[in-house]
Amino acid sequence: SLYEHSMKSPLIFSGPGVPHGQSDALVYLYDIFPTVCDMVGTEVPQGLDAASMWPVISGQKPTIRETLFTAYKDVQRSVRDDRWKLITYPQINKSQLFDLENDPDETKNLFGQSACQSHSDRLLAAMKDWQKKVGDTSPLASDTPQDATFKAPTPAELMKLKQPRKPKKQNNKKKSS
Repeated sequence: SLYEHSMKSPLIFSGPGVPHGQSDALVYLYDIFPTVCDMVGTEVPQGLDAASMWPVISGQKPTIRETLFTAYKDVQRSVRDDRWKLITYPQINKSQLFDLENDPDETKNLFGQSACQSHSDRLLAAMKDWQKKVGDTSPLASDTPQDATFKAPTPAELMKLKQPRKPKKQNNKKKSS
């Protein structure tokens, strides 16, 4: 899931020289490596896509990036900034837009509302730019979308699912030489 309850993980740094505090800066787990390098005074290797969180931790900057991108297989993409989050479901041609400041539990989908169109457009453009940058070729929409409705299995289908599977027949034929 790309909802906040699944994506937002606490990260705690503690030690000499680490100030007490809390931040809502947008970071990735792979930002930990350059952060630790900065904390211990080791040079950060060139070519990393990651960014050190040390400027945020030490109070030098409020954030290290403006947007955060996440993906789940080829079925979901999301991009968020400090207030807004867009989630796309390419296989069913659906999108969701959430105002995280006013709806932190992501219960009110604002996608398609004219008052929020500029946020949808801005985040969708950022998502396309990110896909191009990282080589993500998954489409954000489908020419042949799947049915988005959940259909509960019928009682007969449930009974079939409960039946033990038949073992596969093994081919015991010997090869002739």
